Amino acid sequence: MRLREVLYDQVMRLREVLYDQVMRLREVLYDQVMRLREDLHDQVMRLREVLYDQVMRLREDLHDQVMRLREVLYDQVMRLREDLHDQVMPLRED
Repeated sequence: MRLREVLYDQVMRLREVLYDQVMRLREVLYDQVMRLREDLHDQVMRLREVLYDQVMRLREDLHDQVMRLREVLYDQVMRLREDLHDQVMPLRED
């Protein structure tokens, strides 16, 4: 009977030790997960800023290209108008 009690006490102490270790490990893992979560959030926010800046630069570049194209097309239309005018004027004189 005494051996049984000794074994039971050892098992209970071991159980307590294991429980304490598991709880400490749980805390350590939780802290690591929270740090990783914060790091990931920081990385996502930095990436978001970088992407936003890139999108804004692309938008500006596209706007500049559209404005240049508009100028070119306007110049072409004006030249065509002048050419047409030059072709029509001699016909009116006749």
